[in-house]
Amino acid sequence: MNIEETKKYYDNIKREDLCQCVYCRNLADEIKTAYPEVSDYLMT
Repeated sequence: MNIEETKKYYDNIKREDLCQCVYCRNLADEIKTAYPEVSDYLMT
C-alpha cells in the first residue's frame, strides 16, 4: 500500500465518482452519519 498515493486518491475523489446506485448512495450517506470524521477525511 502506498500511503501518499492513497491520500491523493481520496483528496481528489468526488461523490459523483462513486457508484450512483441507490444502495451505494445510501451507504455513503450512512457512513457519513455514523462516522463523520472518517467521512470528512476520505471525502474532503
